[in-house]
Amino acid sequence: MAIKTFDQMAAAGEFPLIGFNAAGLGNNPYVDAIATARLDTHYFTVAPRGHQPDYIKSYAGSLGGKPFAVRLPFAGERIAILDGAGGFTLRQSYVEEIRRAIRHIHSWGGFSLLDMHNYCRWYVRANGPVSGRVVQAWNGGYALWTAIGAPDCPVNYTLLARIWAAIARELRDEPGLFGYGLMNEPHNMGSVPDGGVNVETLWSNNVQRLITAVREVDPRHYITVAGNAFASALYWPRSSDMLKDLQDPGGRLLYEAHQYPDKDGQGGGKWNQAIESIAYRERVADWSPFIDWLKANGKRGIAGEFGGPDHIPGMRTYFTELHKYFDANHILRFQWLAGPGDDDNNPNGMDRNDGTLKANTRSLMARIGNTTTAYGPR
Repeated sequence: MAIKTFDQMAAAGEFPLIGFNAAGLGNNPYVDAIATARLDTHYFTVAPRGHQPDYIKSYAGSLGGKPFAVRLPFAGERIAILDGAGGFTLRQSYVEEIRRAIRHIHSWGGFSLLDMHNYCRWYVRANGPVSGRVVQAWNGGYALWTAIGAPDCPVNYTLLARIWAAIARELRDEPGLFGYGLMNEPHNMGSVPDGGVNVETLWSNNVQRLITAVREVDPRHYITVAGNAFASALYWPRSSDMLKDLQDPGGRLLYEAHQYPDKDGQGGGKWNQAIESIAYRERVADWSPFIDWLKANGKRGIAGEFGGPDHIPGMRTYFTELHKYFDANHILRFQWLAGPGDDDNNPNGMDRNDGTLKANTRSLMARIGNTTTAYGPR
């Protein structure tokens, strides 16, 4: 089977339904506030390296070029070098690493959704620990996690729009590009907003300018907008309803929700493997507020993250029934987590360091290569 380009897929009305997250390129973004992060040390790629298995082949090697999708997280701090005066340049070495990953995924028939995995925040160098704020220490240095648009953050949404336009300009002509995920999991941390600002309000009020900036340089590819409260599907109507008025002149806007089934749908994928089980019907139903919102508002959407370990009681049935629910509603989905950069015992991990797949990929692998004519509930 010949591997199609994005434009050929779009012309045929044939879009992938199944995918997974390959997050290694976005690992440890705080390092870049202190030093230049190094490939194979601080972050990892699914592109061929010689010393690692071909993770993409593990998933797509038997598909004969049938389409699938990969959500490809990257770090904003790593791709944009700020000049301290409101300007930036793209780090070309990192852009090329992303490009190589896109091309390798496409060589197996896959399409990449770029995902700025920043949570509406940006790491900056700090002189030491800051009371009451999230700080990472590495190699004797400190990095402060600042809210984009807050007074202590070097990035506001005007600058972020320019960064996204530059990224789109660099990668828009890649045949294996699916689109742009503008921001992963907007949220406030704890009861005190970061830097005295409401991060979710900043996101909701400013995401339109990101859409507009991307569309000025790329009218073709998909754009995904994550909801508030960590993109919660369960809480979508109360946390993200204000996003329904967004406008996309390209007509390819997708809303992105995430939901994990641990801790009665509240846990975000942090498993207590000793005692947890899941009630699969209730956990599949956690996605209904998002799907119903799409139906009520005539919108289209995707499931950007879901996952869990196979051995948890109820998990196998959860995966089976969740895929049925997504299939019925034409929802593109990305299971977390595939590719290099995580230990074999990662509870959400889908593969091992030798490239072999874990049991929690069974339902996904039974469907990989399936397509739809359009996304979202009819």
